[in-house]
Amino acid sequence: MKLAIAYNKEITNIVKTMGKALRDEGFDVDLFEIKEAEKTDTFHSGLFSSSKLIIIGLGQTSRSGGIPMEFEEFINNSPFIGGKQIAVFVTKKVNRASTSLKHLMKIVEENGGFLFDFEIIGNEESAEKFALRLSSIRDTI
Repeated sequence: MKLAIAYNKEITNIVKTMGKALRDEGFDVDLFEIKEAEKTDTFHSGLFSSSKLIIIGLGQTSRSGGIPMEFEEFINNSPFIGGKQIAVFVTKKVNRASTSLKHLMKIVEENGGFLFDFEIIGNEESAEKFALRLSSIRDTI
């Protein structure tokens, strides 16, 4: 089963940990740093459309907990969000993490995504636990 993780570069190590845990569970996982992915033909060709679960991770926000513009644009301009199972997470390093998480979930739902799961992640260990929890998607599809 194919999964995709879209994230900002500040959380690369956490995302790699999640990707490894999911691959160890037998998933085919693609990682996309949002600013870089948007520049590629792979992103625009709809690669995400074949993913059964899209995981969106945020490691940086404004001081007020606002979502960075590139994240909002990514979700708002992505034709693959609608009708997809989406999991979202933010790191504890994010300013006002719970506010940011709620905002991220709201944007996903406004764009037609089905919120599968969400989490505030503190370290690589909690990232791995979240990834293992996400592996339950096998049971829902």
